[in-house]
Amino acid sequence: LFTRPQIFDAYISVSPSIMYREETTLTAIKTKLAEGKLADKNESNKKLYMTVGDEPRYVPPIEKAVALLKEKKPQGLTWKYVPVKGEHHRSMPLKAMYNGLEFFFKGYDMPSPYDIVKMEIKDIRAMFDGFSKKFGFKIRVPEEFINYKGYMAMQQKKMEKALEAFKYNVEIFPNSPNAYDS
Repeated sequence: LFTRPQIFDAYISVSPSIMYREETTLTAIKTKLAEGKLADKNESNKKLYMTVGDEPRYVPPIEKAVALLKEKKPQGLTWKYVPVKGEHHRSMPLKAMYNGLEFFFKGYDMPSPYDIVKMEIKDIRAMFDGFSKKFGFKIRVPEEFINYKGYMAMQQKKMEKALEAFKYNVEIFPNSPNAYDS
């Protein structure tokens, strides 16, 4: 993250062993933070979830790194540090992976097909454009959700709404035969 931030968009750091090369690691962090940002304007924000259990040798250098992050507040980085009492080096990875992924994808609550049916196309488009912007890559509403929306509108004799849904499906899935046969 601090030497080649372009490699990944999100990092889960479980009990990082900063103490083995403390000065080198902290210097790399300071150098990158001195630049003031970790992501270019064309990139999505970087994310860091860092955690440590009851590991006395690990904690002081990690807390120095955390203090640097708090002090510098780097542009382009959303981060969270979670020390966990009662855990140790071998018990942390699975919990950290789950909690880290939950932190990264906070706010990404995929609506159900039943929710999509109730929404206007413009609102669906705005929702998924927002997801795409937040996560830095194109996220499309599932094709079958929009198809379902179209068929439900037809059942309710709302032909204009059905046509709008089917046209939207063709727009976002132009290579899908299913989008055209609806």
